[in-house]
Amino acid sequence: MKAKAAASEKAKKQRRRTIIYIYMLLILLSLFVGVSYTWFTLSRSPRVSDMNVYITTQPGLELSADMENWDLQLDFWDIINVTDPLDEEKDKPVLRPVTWSEEQQCFVAAAYGADGRLLAYRDWHNLSDERNANKQNFEGYYVKATFYVRCGQNADISLSPAVEVNEGIDGSGTYVRGVPVWNPGYPKPKDESSGESSEGSSSEESSSSGESSSETSSGDGSLSLSEVSSESSPESESSEGGGGLELEEWVGMGHDNGGLGAEGAIRFGFRITNLKQNEEGQFVPDEENEPFFMIYEPNCDAHVNGAEGYFRTPSMDGTEDLIDPEKIILQSKSFWEESDPIEHGVVIHTLGDFVDAEGTVIDPPKLFSIKTGEIVKIELYVWLEGQDMDCVNMNSEAMIEASIQFAGKGEGNSGLVKIE
Repeated sequence: MKAKAAASEKAKKQRRRTIIYIYMLLILLSLFVGVSYTWFTLSRSPRVSDMNVYITTQPGLELSADMENWDLQLDFWDIINVTDPLDEEKDKPVLRPVTWSEEQQCFVAAAYGADGRLLAYRDWHNLSDERNANKQNFEGYYVKATFYVRCGQNADISLSPAVEVNEGIDGSGTYVRGVPVWNPGYPKPKDESSGESSEGSSSEESSSSGESSSETSSGDGSLSLSEVSSESSPESESSEGGGGLELEEWVGMGHDNGGLGAEGAIRFGFRITNLKQNEEGQFVPDEENEPFFMIYEPNCDAHVNGAEGYFRTPSMDGTEDLIDPEKIILQSKSFWEESDPIEHGVVIHTLGDFVDAEGTVIDPPKLFSIKTGEIVKIELYVWLEGQDMDCVNMNSEAMIEASIQFAGKGEGNSGLVKIE
């Protein structure tokens, strides 16, 4: 009897261990799927092949690509070290999904096995600037630009807040947005005076005639893929007898969002290195100030799945964020709406604010400090963050417009003195 009872107790323990092992396996599997979800969706990798970046600053703060010629504005595509010469007839360097590893201080690309399964982090590909930055071929993953900043006085430097200009038609400051792309299938709104739809007419003709009384619906250019799909544009047909959607429902579809949601997954990284002049007159890294890395995350609170609010981006290093949260600059979404009446190439922009993780608007966070006579080297990285929930399969090539503007606050005053 004792032997039988002992055997029964042993069997119970084995079952409990088996159940515990199964639970542990399920937990590990859940963690794995949660971390790598976005990478599994990349059966056809999204990429950004058309991106305009404007780098500007205010008087008293100057920029240079070579520490010899100083100005208030730089042409991004002129200062990147492109391994393949840029040609107007060629594509610009592309962005493909990568993730930043703070532990390894490099970008990393996902690796897949022969059966298509995602491999463990330890088997992913470490990338390098020499091999993978500013490339137009299959080795290209991200873009890097190097430039320098100087100031005529001690100052704290930040990114300039985004500001709508000309009643929202233009903007300045720092922001990232998808490019509005005119939808060639956009129909003219129904002419209620005649009861017929105006087929084959452009929106400019509709707006100039003054005959259309249809209300303009929102053409929100934020991050909703369902709103920007050009495949869903209706055929030009009347609202009677066609069995299709009424034309009024498509008034807000004059433009599609060329960003295709990529504006929610894009990141800008700033590697900051303070330089000081040595006895030979050369500018070398200041040993008293260690280089550091900052990340600017635009459109942090709007997502392709319709979710709202900020979601942290987990690191492959095992931390909850890519880097120290104190070094992440968050900005709420920038979006656009159709003008009223709708006009080809005209949209009204609403630009995002700098915010904290709870969405509260804050003053622009300090990017770095600079002293009189000092030069700061900035290595600017632009990439699609593969760990981000918005880095999904866009089925197309995204078009992004970004503006990076620097502002400075001098010691003891609110502005900067122009460099003589």
